[in-house]
Amino acid sequence: MAWEAHVVPTRAMAAEEAFAVLRADCVFYEWAVGEADLTPQTTVHDWIDYADLSTPRQHWRTWFRQLNRRFDLDVPDAAWERVIKPLKKRTVADVCEFLAGRARAPIVRPVEVFGTSCRGAGAFLTLRGLLHRQGVDVTALRPSATVEALARRNWIELVRVLNLLAPGRLPLLRLSWRAGMLSRLSGLLLVGGFGSTFFGCLLDGLGWTPSAFVTSIGAAAALAGILLNLISPDSVVSDVEFGGIRTIGDACRAIAAEGDASPCAADARPSPGSSR
Repeated sequence: MAWEAHVVPTRAMAAEEAFAVLRADCVFYEWAVGEADLTPQTTVHDWIDYADLSTPRQHWRTWFRQLNRRFDLDVPDAAWERVIKPLKKRTVADVCEFLAGRARAPIVRPVEVFGTSCRGAGAFLTLRGLLHRQGVDVTALRPSATVEALARRNWIELVRVLNLLAPGRLPLLRLSWRAGMLSRLSGLLLVGGFGSTFFGCLLDGLGWTPSAFVTSIGAAAALAGILLNLISPDSVVSDVEFGGIRTIGDACRAIAAEGDASPCAADARPSPGSSR
């Protein structure tokens, strides 16, 4: 079956499942409410604070609009306001109860491969369909593709999909970061530009004729560094750890194993280089 023809089946999400998704997101982003973990009893006020949405008055609007995007909902502001206010009395449990029945959970159904019912293949089709809905180009995505390659390009969408499919039931996807090439270049331009500007001013004080030229070059380099810093990404993924899961196929087998249907024989074979 072509993946384009695969419509991801869904069902109403339970409150406990909504909480599992929200908590999985929090664990990935390493948010914390003080020293405690996110619990159903965490107040909405504390939840918003540790999510660092600190714009006065409007930060709670930003927060529930993010929830709309997270669960593919279109709940109006007024409805959310009734759920979350007063912020210091309403809890995460209240939000999860509101999401229950409105949010949709994807269903992983086995598909037939060479006459055998494969839940792992169904997990792959579901994962790829959800990534497609997130705007990811999945035309060339295969079970043999590495998680690292996908995470380098689309880590936000991958985390969202994995946490929706199997919240808290897969190893934690850990990403390491480094400054991107453009970010490093902008830093060099800034340092060199400001240094040249200072040097030009120093030479001007000594009465050296070309000092204006040196100062102009330095100012231009600093300005170029500032502009480049504004348009360049802050950092890029340099390394990916996923608890021994190496390929997309490995991840789909792990997702399939969480269900009540057994993976097919083909799913039971680990991919080369993966640890099972």
